[in-house]
Amino acid sequence: MLRSRTKSNGKTQGHEKLDMDFAGVIGRQAHMNDNNDELVELLCTRIGAIMEDASVIALTIGAVPAMERNARIRQLQRASASIAAITAAVACLV
Repeated sequence: MLRSRTKSNGKTQGHEKLDMDFAGVIGRQAHMNDNNDELVELLCTRIGAIMEDASVIALTIGAVPAMERNARIRQLQRASASIAAITAAVACLV
């Protein structure tokens, strides 16, 4: 078998084997787009959850002592950065 010029799949030319090996790749791309839609939905849902959490912090900041406000503002900054990063990822997927 090692000396055989024919591959185990019956293909004799390298390009024939290459065509066969990559035949499924094109089909995968369409499937990946389906997965992208689901991923976009999940990421946008995560953005919504972050916004909900951040809105509570933002709306109640007046009720916390002045010493705690800096910590709350840092939480809002982190939430903002997370939303920006996830939004950038979503933009790449669309």
